Amino acid sequence: MAKYPFIISDETVNEYGFRILASAIDVEQYSKNPVVLYMHERAHGDPKKVIGRASNFRLEGTKTLADIEFDSEEEFAASVEGKVKRGYIKMASMRGPALEFSDDPTLMLEGQTGPTVTKMKLRELSIVDIGGHDAALKLYHEDGTEIVLADFGQKKPKNENDEESKNLEMKELKLFLAGMAIVLGLKEDEATEERVRSEVEKLKTAKVELSATVKGFEDQIKATQKAADVKLVDEAIEKKVLPAHLKEVQLSQFDTNREKATADVNAMIAAAKTEEPEDGKPTVELSADVKSFLDGVKRGNKSAEGKVKAFNEYSEVELTLIQEKSPELFNKLVNDYTASLKQA
Repeated sequence: MAKYPFIISDETVNEYGFRILASAIDVEQYSKNPVVLYMHERAHGDPKKVIGRASNFRLEGTKTLADIEFDSEEEFAASVEGKVKRGYIKMASMRGPALEFSDDPTLMLEGQTGPTVTKMKLRELSIVDIGGHDAALKLYHEDGTEIVLADFGQKKPKNENDEESKNLEMKELKLFLAGMAIVLGLKEDEATEERVRSEVEKLKTAKVELSATVKGFEDQIKATQKAADVKLVDEAIEKKVLPAHLKEVQLSQFDTNREKATADVNAMIAAAKTEEPEDGKPTVELSADVKSFLDGVKRGNKSAEGKVKAFNEYSEVELTLIQEKSPELFNKLVNDYTASLKQA
């Protein structure tokens, strides 16, 4: 594939009044993933918008150059390459955070009104139609906000020795400390920078301790609820209204909707309660469908088993009768109930 050399930056003063030193450009991180875009438009999940890659970064005097290779297998990338090859597009633009500026008079050139960029990190290269500089430079701050190049010619650069800047910073600090004194409940004369830092650290420590305490309570509540859930399900198994092999399936329902699961198991247990006569045999009023089922069994007519209810709607005695007289029907009731729990 063809590679096209581009000037990506130089040390001349741009139309906005600032300039960037060639030695300031750090390409180490970019070289690990040297994507080339079009007009600085991020791909955002569409790999077709990455139109090429850059390599062979080098200096020629005060100019920084790179070779750009286009992904000719992508239709859009190939169309941009065609315009470059035919001479309709000739500019490349770099983008990255400007990390350091200098107001050193010895670095100023004639016509320069803004600072000199002494350190920046290259993040991305783009092919562009029109740039704001002979090398189409585009910069942004470390926090990701774009630097408006025209601002360099309109705003006074910050000078650490500037008395006006120092006074402004002091006023801002006093306002901040006064506000923090109100928030922290301190007296005005107690709102020193050291005291505010100390109180904030105390709040951070208290927050960590409180979070740990709350988590401890939450874990304790969950453990108590879990024990109650297990006890309830074990009672249902003991009363034989729930097969033992369905224990874990039933317990999983408490994680989904604890209120509903508790009500369902309590209903199953309530349906199993019977009076104990003197002979020790439980009595229970059989439901109509169980009576129909038993009549059909007596007649040897399995089709006369009647309309079948859900597993958890039968009493312990009814389930025992169904299991004894028709294991197939009992297994079907269990399987249907298990499936309904998983779908809930």
